[in-house]
Amino acid sequence: RTAVLLEAEQLVRSAGGTVLRLAGLYDTRRGAHAYWLKAGVVRGEPEGVLNLLHYEDAAGAVLAALGEGAEGSGSCGARGELFLVSDGLPTTRLEIIEAARKASEFADSAMPTFQLAEPPAGDAAVPSRSGKIYNLSRVHEVLQWRPRYASFASFMAAQR
Repeated sequence: RTAVLLEAEQLVRSAGGTVLRLAGLYDTRRGAHAYWLKAGVVRGEPEGVLNLLHYEDAAGAVLAALGEGAEGSGSCGARGELFLVSDGLPTTRLEIIEAARKASEFADSAMPTFQLAEPPAGDAAVPSRSGKIYNLSRVHEVLQWRPRYASFASFMAAQR
C-alpha cells in the first residue's frame, strides 16, 4: 500500500502537481478518537504520538496549495512539491482519548484499554513517546497556511 501511494505522489510531482500529505483527520464525531471510544480498545502505546488535522483545516490547506499553484498567482513555489500538513501539535493516543472524553459527545464514554504490541522475545516492553512528528516549516513558508484549530485538545474543549 505504501509503495503505491509513494508512486502516485511521485507521478503527481513529476507532472508539476502538488502533494499534500495530511495527518490523521478528525472532527467531533469522526477520527481515531471516535473509533477507539466506540471499540473500547486502542491498539498501540498510550504514549505513541500522532499528528492530527481537523477536516476544515485540511480543506484550507488544499485551497492554499491551489492558490499557490494557480496560473497567474505570481508564484509557483508549490509545483512539484510535497507538503506535510497537520495542526503542528503532535498528541499521544492517551491525550487524544482524554481530550475526547471531555467533550459532551463522549463524556459518558468509558476509558478504552490499550492493546500493546508484543515486544520481541527477550525485550521488555517500555512505554515510550514514539511516532513521527511532522515538520511544518515548508507548508507555513511556501503556502502561507496555518491551521484554524491549534490542536485536537483545544477543538474538543470547545465542544463541551
